[in-house]
Amino acid sequence: MTEKLTKEKSTGIDWYSIGVLWFSTLAVSGVISLYVMLIAWMNIKETDTDPVDRAALQAAAALADKSIEDQTFGSLSLMNRENSRSFNTAVSLLRNCGSLARQLDLPVVKRALVQDMVRISELQSQFIARLENDIAPGGSVFAEVKRTIEGGLRGKTTLKELHLRLGYLDQKLLDVTSIPALSEDQGKTYLKAGKIAALQAVPIKESEQVYFFAQEPPLRKIEDNQAFIDWHKEEFKNRRALPSALLLEARLETGSSGGSLLLAKRSVCVSLGSKADTRNNPQALRLKPLGLVLAFPHGRLSRDASLRDLLQRKDWLNKGNWTQYRNGNQSYQSESADPAGTARLVGNIAIPEAPLLEQMSPGEALSLILYEFVKHQERPIEQKNLLKIVNASFAEAPKAEAQEQTDREDDNNELDYLSMQERVANQANTSLVQESDARTFAYLYRGGAREKGLKAVINAFSDGQRRFPNSTLPMVLYQDGSVGLPGRKEKYDAATSLQDPSRKLVIDLLTDIYSTNLSANETMTTARVMQANAYKKIKESNDRIFLLNQDLIYLTGIKQDDKTKEEISLRRIKLENEKQKQLVLNKVVYLSTQAQQNAQLTASTSFEVGSHLFLLAAGGIHRLQAGDKPAYLLGKRYVFKPVLQSLVESELYEEAEKLAKQLNQPKENQNSFWLKTPDILKSVTAAKLDADHQISIEGKSLSDLIAEENAGLARPETLVIDSRALSGDFPTLVFGNYPLASSRHMNGELIYYCQTACKTKETVVWSSLARDYLKRSRLARESELYNIDPNWCKTAVNANLLPEEAGCPQLGGEWQLRAPLVQADKSLQEAIKGATLTDPKSGQRILQIPAAGPDLF
Repeated sequence: MTEKLTKEKSTGIDWYSIGVLWFSTLAVSGVISLYVMLIAWMNIKETDTDPVDRAALQAAAALADKSIEDQTFGSLSLMNRENSRSFNTAVSLLRNCGSLARQLDLPVVKRALVQDMVRISELQSQFIARLENDIAPGGSVFAEVKRTIEGGLRGKTTLKELHLRLGYLDQKLLDVTSIPALSEDQGKTYLKAGKIAALQAVPIKESEQVYFFAQEPPLRKIEDNQAFIDWHKEEFKNRRALPSALLLEARLETGSSGGSLLLAKRSVCVSLGSKADTRNNPQALRLKPLGLVLAFPHGRLSRDASLRDLLQRKDWLNKGNWTQYRNGNQSYQSESADPAGTARLVGNIAIPEAPLLEQMSPGEALSLILYEFVKHQERPIEQKNLLKIVNASFAEAPKAEAQEQTDREDDNNELDYLSMQERVANQANTSLVQESDARTFAYLYRGGAREKGLKAVINAFSDGQRRFPNSTLPMVLYQDGSVGLPGRKEKYDAATSLQDPSRKLVIDLLTDIYSTNLSANETMTTARVMQANAYKKIKESNDRIFLLNQDLIYLTGIKQDDKTKEEISLRRIKLENEKQKQLVLNKVVYLSTQAQQNAQLTASTSFEVGSHLFLLAAGGIHRLQAGDKPAYLLGKRYVFKPVLQSLVESELYEEAEKLAKQLNQPKENQNSFWLKTPDILKSVTAAKLDADHQISIEGKSLSDLIAEENAGLARPETLVIDSRALSGDFPTLVFGNYPLASSRHMNGELIYYCQTACKTKETVVWSSLARDYLKRSRLARESELYNIDPNWCKTAVNANLLPEEAGCPQLGGEWQLRAPLVQADKSLQEAIKGATLTDPKSGQRILQIPAAGPDLF
């Protein structure tokens, strides 16, 4: 039998559970109390029990945050801070520019400095008026100060009077700015420890002085109120310097229990400044560096070895004009991505908005761009860094590697123009043209959307490629400014006679191309006329044969006597002769058709050679002796055999008569060129000229000739000067190509162009193109102005010199010396006589020496 067990119910108190509960409660309460005390202790140092002191510091901070916006200078304020510069910094940068302008004699910079000093004085007066309005009764700062004091007073204390005054700190406390001195400041009374003293007269240009205020002292309370100097004092009021201190004066009234009133006066002096850890720390301020681009898309000359050389050149021939891009923000695109160019042609270029910019030489335009580049730096710079940039020698661009021939060209004898474009990209860097005003006209008067001027500007800045006409004769530019023919050592000199080897070769080649095209077109005309005449004669011959056959039918049908037999014999002879003539005429028709086809192919090939001469001959131009007939080796890859004699009628009739007698005569046995398969252009391999013993070109073997290169050529180069170099050591980036294909045109951007900038060796005429993003577009800098690939600078030849984590600079301005062109002199033009080539298929005609059009910006 099983017993049922039951649990007895406890009737006592569970002291253990009660103890655990109490202990847990006390522990949690203690932790919370400690947390509250810790927070209070951490913030107790921030607690300001004096509302007057707190209000003074808040007012100083508010004034230090004030700024004024300007299209020329951007954001200006009392202190250097993020996205804003102090007036001290702006004026100090102008002083650096003025010093440089005096050293290098830059008149445009001097005139710009005068205008900007007037403008910054106006801005400073406006800014001072704003500050005084803000601290006057009814001003925003005054109202905030009053609200802070009244909200912080306790008991029966009230605010009866409040005054805010601006001024300076005694120079015993703060007598020097953070502005570095210039070289000409040495030994002057306003110089202290290498810095400019505060409130001292400092010369900035002839007969004008400026006064710097103490730049960026810490924002702090000044214990000695006697250190405050009111800026309305007679000795300071004409110095036009901004304030560096604020004095708050308040009268407080407190009621006692007995009904009496206690009056108290409070004065608090606070320096106008910012936190010390961000005063001049570019990394903390997240500044965006600027880049000044110097581009030589078609080669840099040895004489242009530094920025100083370019600024001090005195051989500029003409002055160019400034225009302004308006009505749109335009990003560059490659022509392959946008063949029609529609997306790229937005906005327009036109005369700049007021104030107008004067005409300038290319050197003056460069000095203005450099001036804007320095003027828009975010912090003061040291003069030695600016001079270092100006005087530093440019690094050499790398030599481009030679391209190899393609199998397709050798084996199939086909013209692969794309491959040739890649191969000659670093060889021919100039060409022979006739000068015209088409470029300047398009730039000044055809700058609308989808017009030639705007398209030319966009193309010039979009990729930096050569845009020489395809039909122009290629030439090479040397570092000394002289030119020559590609693949040849002798120089091309326009001052020499037409018997100079290079000039004679130019004339002979162009004349032979023209003569070949002309003789081919004349042959087509001659063959067509002969064919038409042959058809006419065949018709007439058919009529005569018909009549002779009718006569024979009649004569053979009647009674024949001796006279009739003689008539029959005579007519049979005539009939045989007529048939023989008709056979010859049929061969004339056949040969004239063949001649037309060969002539058309020859005309087309010669037109192709002439219309793509720049690509075909960019690798070299040499004479080639091929028997007693002239021939040329073009680009070290193609043999051109000109045909100078057009088809002669008697020659075709002779061939027709031979062919009529020998019906199975092969084409190779025909004597006339026009009756054979044309071969005026062949590759070296197809012409079987690949062995050294088979060809001698001007006394050299083919392999030796191919191995030769033009020495001392001017190489394309782009240099980027980084604004960080004005603050310390920072490399100037070097590119062998043009790296800014993704840059943009921005609304308000200034564009400069000079068609005839300078000449070298009295032969080569250069153009200059530039753009400035800063003079009219300052307000857009922080937004869309610099929409370029953020890593574009990583392709620089010396990118390894960039510090780690260094970002790429933003485009501030660009100056180019470009498009060197060899102008055809009068004697050369008379020798060529303005010859044109004709395409037999389309009827298109091109000049052998084309005029320089808008594409040659």
